Amino acid sequence: MDLYESASLWSLIVLELSVFALCLHYVLPQKHRQARTVKLAAPPQLVWNTILDIQRYPSWRSHVVGVQSLDGLHFLEYVARTRQQLVQKHIGVVDNLTTTTTATGTTTTTGQFKTRVRAIEMTKINDNTLIRVDRATRHNKGLSSITSASNVKLGPRSSFEREWEIYIRLSSTGQHTLLTLTETVRSEGYLARWLGPILGVHRVSQRFLTDLMHEVDRLQKQRVLQQQQNLCESPIALDKNDWKCGVAA
Repeated sequence: MDLYESASLWSLIVLELSVFALCLHYVLPQKHRQARTVKLAAPPQLVWNTILDIQRYPSWRSHVVGVQSLDGLHFLEYVARTRQQLVQKHIGVVDNLTTTTTATGTTTTTGQFKTRVRAIEMTKINDNTLIRVDRATRHNKGLSSITSASNVKLGPRSSFEREWEIYIRLSSTGQHTLLTLTETVRSEGYLARWLGPILGVHRVSQRFLTDLMHEVDRLQKQRVLQQQQNLCESPIALDKNDWKCGVAA
């Protein structure tokens, strides 16, 4: 009798937990939206150049280990899955990830991949605004057959779909660039809707902004140093800017 009552109790507990999980699932939102604005000490054109130069993403985006161009602003991002891949990225080694450049300048990637593969489509709708849509793919291994956006196999809608609206404009003082990133994350499946709040729905955009700020700051300092060097090499300007060139007046 005790065994029967114990089994009945456990069945009741499992049933109650199942009903609770089902109700909670439908309460969890399918769409998350967040906007963040950052101030960059660089001109808007430098910021745009950094964002649109997708081939340089692996050099400054912390979790991107490779990029494959498809056509226009359609491309694949290979994102590190493990800490080991991040360590290998920082020392310049990524297992089985090889990149070659064709005569047309298009970068292709071949081999077996253990990285997460995302399909990216970016559309610049005006001088100030860019829309970026990020979808999961079904490609985890050999990608040598991918030559254009038309034969990319997208993952199911149950996985995360991210849409970024990037709005860039000059600040009112004219000394900084303001970048507003509005992210909308959609998750329709059971697993995606549960894991999203746990793992952090907006962690990718936050990481992107942090990496972008560091890269733009580095490029701006490099740009200022280059301008100063050009000024010092000019005979006309040298006598007026001796203190900048390290020359005693």
